[in-house]
Amino acid sequence: RAERELGVDYHQYGFDMQFLRRCRRIYRVALPPLMTGEAALIMLLLFMIFPPMITQFLFAILPGWTMKTLVSRNLPGFLYTLCITSAVAGLDCIMGGLNFFLSLYISVRLRRRLTYYLHGHYLSYKKFYYHMTQTQQLDNPD
Repeated sequence: RAERELGVDYHQYGFDMQFLRRCRRIYRVALPPLMTGEAALIMLLLFMIFPPMITQFLFAILPGWTMKTLVSRNLPGFLYTLCITSAVAGLDCIMGGLNFFLSLYISVRLRRRLTYYLHGHYLSYKKFYYHMTQTQQLDNPD
C-alpha cells in the first residue's frame, strides 16, 4: 500500500535483461577464454582462497597445543610445536604473498584486455570523434 502511495509499481521489479546483457558483454571482453594460461591463473587464484582458511584454523589450534607442551614441561614437544607453528606461519606468508601477487597480476591483465578492446572499439580510425560529433550514443569521453 505504501508503495502505491509513493508511485512505485510492483511490476518494475525483476530481472533487468538489458543489465544482464551488458554484464555478459563485459565478462566476455574481460575474462579470457577457458583454455588459456590466463584462465589457469584465475582458477589458481580461486583455488588459493581455501589454503589460508586451513592455516588460520591451524593458528587457532596450535597455541593450545604449544601451551599444553609448555605446561607439561616437555621441552622436545615444545620445540616441535614451535617449529610446526613457524612452518605454518611461513606457509601462510607465502600463500598470502602469492594470493596478493596473483590478484594484482590478474587485475593488470584485465585492465590491459579492456584497454585493447576499448581502444579498438572507440579510438582507432577516429571512431571516438565520429561518436562524439555525429551520434548521441556517448555522453562523455569517460
